[in-house]
Amino acid sequence: MFVTSAEKKTGRKEVLDFISTSLRMTSGEEGLKREIGLIGLTSNIVNVVIGSGIFVLPAIVNERLGASGILAYLFCGFLSR
Repeated sequence: MFVTSAEKKTGRKEVLDFISTSLRMTSGEEGLKREIGLIGLTSNIVNVVIGSGIFVLPAIVNERLGASGILAYLFCGFLSR
């Protein structure tokens, strides 16, 4: 795609305006506080642990059971109903 130098300058100006506006908001009293409390930190750690387990556990089951791993998941799903 062909972009003229005027369009490049306009895009850069918009980005610089956005950055300067963001810096002004964080340096003043207005805006969001940049802090994490105990509850936020705890919930973030729990989120990471559970999120990684969702992707790791099926790989371990597949490695140990092979092709019958899907049958184990279906059986456990049937039992949980």
